[in-house]
Amino acid sequence: MEMHTNDKLSAVILDDDEVFARLLKDKIEGMAEKFELNLAITVFSNPKELESCAPSYELLFLDIEFPEEDGIEWISRWRNTEKFKNIIYVSAHDEWVFRSFESEPVAFVRKTKLDADLYMALDLYKKKISSPPIQVMIPEGKKYHFFEVNNILYLKGCRHYIDFVLSSGSIKVIRGKMDCMEKILKRHGFIRIQVSYLLNVKYIDVIDKKCVWMTNGEIFNISPKYQKDVLEQLKVFFRKCGQENV
Repeated sequence: MEMHTNDKLSAVILDDDEVFARLLKDKIEGMAEKFELNLAITVFSNPKELESCAPSYELLFLDIEFPEEDGIEWISRWRNTEKFKNIIYVSAHDEWVFRSFESEPVAFVRKTKLDADLYMALDLYKKKISSPPIQVMIPEGKKYHFFEVNNILYLKGCRHYIDFVLSSGSIKVIRGKMDCMEKILKRHGFIRIQVSYLLNVKYIDVIDKKCVWMTNGEIFNISPKYQKDVLEQLKVFFRKCGQENV
């Protein structure tokens, strides 16, 4: 998507703290100029008010904590509609960063690190709308397969074959070695948790030292051999995404 300075992008802030919402709006407008983003921002304090509005929005800045329902649950009902194209979470609940992945946000902004995280989030958003989806080329003998990175849920190796489990639920089977797949996908946010499993961090819901819960409900054990490496890889991944203290 090619950006032009005069393009007006509709954005909305949903946060029940009206004072913070006004502060956030001012900060977004100030930073947006640096990225040549011409945003028309509307503020809502109540999810039902936003639901009743007819317009769709290019970008949603969404708080997580609401009295009746958390923002992640709320957006799950709207994620596959045309009402909100891109989501940036803005929350004081840092511990929910992994769970937020299920709704495929552009970024997760911590209110405690508002300026730094917001700048990084707008940078990521600009790159996303200015660039085509990231694709990877996976070799299989003399031929190559092309995958969009965000569509890969995880890889499962079995002897000489690897299952590419996709977010759509389909599986693509390719002959290859997991070590080779790891070298290709590691830079795109994939982590090795077992000899036979390579997971896309984007689809991790919860993680501890021994287990990983995926957004599709699957649970995987982390092999003792990889436990230390998994945590280090996650730190590197989030550092690149601007989430240095996660």
